[in-house]
Amino acid sequence: MIERGGMGMNKRLKNLTMIALSISTILCGCTTAKDADNHVTQEQTINYTYNHDLYEKSVSNSAAFTDNGFIFLTNGILYFYDMTDNEAVPMCPDMTCSHKDSKCKAFAADKMDYDPYDLNGVSVNCLGNMVWYKDNHIYMIKRDESGDYLMEYDEKFNNESKVACLASDGKIVGIASANTSTVAAMHENYLYYYSVQPTNAQNLVEDDYNTKVSCNRIAINGNSKVEELGSFIFPIDYELFNMACCKVCVGDKCVYYIAGGDTRYGSKNTPVQYRIYRYDIYNGKFEEKLNINTDNATDILGSQTGIISKVTSITADDNDSLYFVTDNKRIIKVSVDGKTEEIYNNPEALEISSLRYINGDIYFYEALHNEGNIKAVNADKQVVWTCSFAGDGSSDGTFSGIEIKGIDNNNIYVGMQRNNAKGWKNNNIEFFDNKVEPYVNTYSVYAIDLSDKDMQGSTAKKIYQWSK
Repeated sequence: MIERGGMGMNKRLKNLTMIALSISTILCGCTTAKDADNHVTQEQTINYTYNHDLYEKSVSNSAAFTDNGFIFLTNGILYFYDMTDNEAVPMCPDMTCSHKDSKCKAFAADKMDYDPYDLNGVSVNCLGNMVWYKDNHIYMIKRDESGDYLMEYDEKFNNESKVACLASDGKIVGIASANTSTVAAMHENYLYYYSVQPTNAQNLVEDDYNTKVSCNRIAINGNSKVEELGSFIFPIDYELFNMACCKVCVGDKCVYYIAGGDTRYGSKNTPVQYRIYRYDIYNGKFEEKLNINTDNATDILGSQTGIISKVTSITADDNDSLYFVTDNKRIIKVSVDGKTEEIYNNPEALEISSLRYINGDIYFYEALHNEGNIKAVNADKQVVWTCSFAGDGSSDGTFSGIEIKGIDNNNIYVGMQRNNAKGWKNNNIEFFDNKVEPYVNTYSVYAIDLSDKDMQGSTAKKIYQWSK
């Protein structure tokens, strides 16, 4: 169900689940299973309009909108959802392919199972599982022991070509101690990203794990060299080989480089560290906006702003304002002039994640006990859109791991991870066993209709489901 209107219309509809959403006889109209990969088509077509600038901040780094569809990485395979016939298929032309391993032409996974301090023999064809689309081309980053390279493909994922070297001579894209899924962003005609040169363990200890982080960009047309826009010193023992501690955010006139965390592994000195740097695209100015070194994790962004535990749930809007999740249950807006204000707060939330921006609204997912919500908040701090999910009462688990993969003018695309399969009403999806590869963590992707203005119920379709 969908709710529209002000705060009085954001009640949780506990009888709606993503599993129930997939049942065509209840919500989806006429759907047809196409083949064993379980991609689904619908008879009704979509009036889709591609708008790169509009959708740029509405997608995760593992997905992108194209001229006539939506591409997304899931279970290591690149899929294309065709807006004209409502069909999601692997970007692999081989009709005999199972689309389940590295033999598939559409395989584009970063298993993240290697030591970034030792790249001997390493080969990664989609670093950080990041993918972008621009001017009829798909872009990814390849890594091998010689360096990291921006790769270009045509819109059918053919004709691979090397655009530029992003890092070499021991340097890598991202920070060696962090997940690389948020360390780059494409904006206009440039790729903006972090790079660092890992050093040996002894030198790290002597420097209290501090190292130089470079904030770079490079033109995607291949006609320029890497530009270092600025740099800063940051301890790289945060979230060691675990969750991301860095993020590149694009606004309108600015690009933000953000790093931070409150858990150190190698050192106990000043455990809370945060950096925010802003690059002005038009005047070329690179400036420091926040530099925190403290033992106190509270009010990092200003008075009454609370605790930031990670930097992954951050987005920017068209006015270059930033939005952070604090205390796991609040969303704080930081305007370009540094003014902070709370735009959303749910004391019952266990976690808020997956911030996305489109058309003046901030979309996000909030996890609750045995239920969860996807919501949108407008500039007046009103909840204007809600989709709620509920469990079957068999457990009191946290509904985490739900990701907003993208939002366009018709749908919100939602990835559902493996830890949400059990305990749901009308569970018709087989749970993962322990033999699944580490990078296989999303078992289904749904497209949820955003156009239900009369509140008569939402339509949704399952466009992907993992199968053995």
